[in-house]
Amino acid sequence: MGTKLMDTLERLTKQNGMSEVKLHASLNALKFYEKRGYKILGTVTDAKFGESYEMIKQL
Repeated sequence: MGTKLMDTLERLTKQNGMSEVKLHASLNALKFYEKRGYKILGTVTDAKFGESYEMIKQL
């Protein structure tokens, strides 16, 4: 399900003239996004959600 969702998001993003996707990923989802070609830009700490990783992928 996650793979199909991200495939669609990336395709629509590119079709609409954008060249990158940025997102925040939890530690649990980090490997999923890395396998899809996303790179870590940094970490973000939020009082409610804890630590997450800011990630980017060039399309």
